[in-house]
Amino acid sequence: MDRINLIKKAEAIAKDLISEKAQIKDNRGRIQFIDSTDPNEYSKVVKYYFKEKKIEKLSSLIQSLIKSPFAQRSNRTMGYYMNIESVLKKSGLDKLGYEEASYVLGWSEKLLKYYKASKEEESPRPKKPPPRRR
Repeated sequence: MDRINLIKKAEAIAKDLISEKAQIKDNRGRIQFIDSTDPNEYSKVVKYYFKEKKIEKLSSLIQSLIKSPFAQRSNRTMGYYMNIESVLKKSGLDKLGYEEASYVLGWSEKLLKYYKASKEEESPRPKKPPPRRR
């Protein structure tokens, strides 16, 4: 696959990671929706792939993280990993070789950080009240 198509795939993954919503039951049995994916958690997953070089091991890691006590301490963290798992399953990375998958994951990591920062800039921030006069 040529680099243009690999970057398009990376862009699709990053956009999907921003828009994905995991559905989780909290400790009280209420359903929560976890929006988006934390770029830091995604970076950890990508770095693991670069180290292990096998998409099967990456899938296994994500499954383990979702079930781990570490992720279950915070519903948000578990939701991030569920979002990552869902997006990567749909992405077709398993059909790419190591070099191509690395290229896609690396670019998707950078684009996710960029899109996340852009999204935060667009969201209205509460205005500070004017200073009080004495």
